[in-house]
Amino acid sequence: MINEITYLGKIIRVDSETVEVEVSNDIPSAAPIINGRLYKIGQIGTFIKIPIGNITIYGIVSSVSNTPSQTEEIQDKFNYGSLFLTVQLVGEKIGDDDFEKGIGTYPTMNDEVHLVIEMDLFDIYGKKGNGFIEIGKHSSSENLAVYADLHKLILRHCAILGSTGSGKSNTTVSILKAILSDYQGSRIVLVDPHGEYASAFPDATVFKIGDTVGPLFVPFWLMNFDELAFFLVGAKPTDDQRTEYRLFRELITTLKKRNCHLASGEVNENFITADSPIPFSARELWGEMNWWLNASFPLQRKTNKQLILLHS
Repeated sequence: MINEITYLGKIIRVDSETVEVEVSNDIPSAAPIINGRLYKIGQIGTFIKIPIGNITIYGIVSSVSNTPSQTEEIQDKFNYGSLFLTVQLVGEKIGDDDFEKGIGTYPTMNDEVHLVIEMDLFDIYGKKGNGFIEIGKHSSSENLAVYADLHKLILRHCAILGSTGSGKSNTTVSILKAILSDYQGSRIVLVDPHGEYASAFPDATVFKIGDTVGPLFVPFWLMNFDELAFFLVGAKPTDDQRTEYRLFRELITTLKKRNCHLASGEVNENFITADSPIPFSARELWGEMNWWLNASFPLQRKTNKQLILLHS
């Protein structure tokens, strides 16, 4: 395999998460052309593979140097001017099985390292399973589609991160359009504080605060308890030791439990808290609070224990 055009070099160091590769000086080009495609050697973010019998281990180049990351005593045996790659191990493929994340078999010293070509990338990214949506093309190949598991994407938290101008908004639009295209009847609510997505979805219904055509009204009961307490009575979370604050929380929870029979379905009142987005009457809340704050209550004295109970 050392004579194959994909041969890159050999492993000179292994730890639990990364390996270090010394790129062979016998490679004729730093950018070989394989099957009509140009591949750059030593580019951060590119894939490499380590074949060990019927197991192929895959990794991503995380750093490049012209000196190995060993102690000075060990460095002397290497040829300075060679290229050294630090590779993050990401997964493996056993025989004809699908690619899996995680490493079960680790490489060892002097194992061969090869370039990952387009065919290998299809083994990692190119298969579309049930419930997957296509969200774009891989940066290494315009022919390689990248898919996302919609079930995991919707039911788990996810984030699209990047610096200014890196394409976060375009990525969001691409994902949402893929969902709407593959799943007819999909319902998506997009909160757009900066008003940048309306042009990307011309058929969408747009609501804006203060707009005359599609005004947006946000019901007060959508607030969590801390927001609602501050909005209605100016209370802060630091007031949680005050009797009125705790009473206010209990009243809101009680009112929400009374309204757990929603048109959209039943809500188990045992799971309802003051933060639950359940509609309730602000007028009824005001009436209850006004009664508790301004009503008169009798004193009860138990002479045997000398205990006075004040209901306030």
